[in-house]
Amino acid sequence: MNLGQSWNVADSTGNPCGAVHIASFMKGLKKKKKSEGAMSESAVAFTYQHLSAVLSSLDSRASHDKYSEGERLLFKAMISSAFYLFLRIDELLARPRAELELDCIDVETGMTCARWTLPFRKNVKCRTHFYLFDQTVESEIYDNAYKYVQEWMKFAEAQVTFDAKSFLLTRVVKGVIKWNMIWNQSDISKVSNHLCVDSRISLMRNESFKLHCFRRGGCQWKLMFCRSKWSLNTIRSWAGWSSSENSTVIQTYLFDQLELSERYFAAARRPGAIIKKPCEPSSAEKERIAREEESLALLQQGTR
Repeated sequence: MNLGQSWNVADSTGNPCGAVHIASFMKGLKKKKKSEGAMSESAVAFTYQHLSAVLSSLDSRASHDKYSEGERLLFKAMISSAFYLFLRIDELLARPRAELELDCIDVETGMTCARWTLPFRKNVKCRTHFYLFDQTVESEIYDNAYKYVQEWMKFAEAQVTFDAKSFLLTRVVKGVIKWNMIWNQSDISKVSNHLCVDSRISLMRNESFKLHCFRRGGCQWKLMFCRSKWSLNTIRSWAGWSSSENSTVIQTYLFDQLELSERYFAAARRPGAIIKKPCEPSSAEKERIAREEESLALLQQGTR
């Protein structure tokens, strides 16, 4: 069966999902749900502000009472890695121990790092190496997958012996870590949303964090908001998009957050404006913006 072709009734070839009567049925079902008042869910980006809120919440006294040490370290490693590597959370949770090398030395910088090898990327047919470095920028301390993965592996390898095929990020069932058991999608989505509730992250009524939320948030963070921003070509390569990827897909990942605030676009057209982020900045980000405004004021005084 060629799923790229439309459905052909005569010889039963192609993709049956593209048949006219199927498309008509799905369209009618969508209209019926809308008429009954059903609200569609939107998979929002898991931003750096969300990341910092969840990771700091996992260090709170309430989280210590609710989760075990292993659970907290596991959740930190899961969330920070998905955000840093631009992965869907279900892609990350199927990774075996053999793909991660700890305490590597980067040839160019001589720095200690971790190397994570991921297969099956659209832009590279062979396995791709991703390097995790310790974060040294004080205002971006939570974007540190290296630290959280190291802490989790130190704890995990003290509990069990990993072989090459063991899952790196194992499953939790009713508060108990089930070693070498893979997560299912529904459970990991529930955990992600529970962690957001614990950290008091508020979403709109029709919004929730889906499997792609960390991938979207990581892409947007590196392109628009972090201190050392990446080029669009670097984002495309790191995310694993091929050169022939539909541009609409990339736009959805990268620019949906900007659509939430018309003030952003208005400020962009005002000469000399300090354009703030559409999302609510963290305390560290507010301090950085204040320093930039002060520097700009001093610069303007010097030019008079």
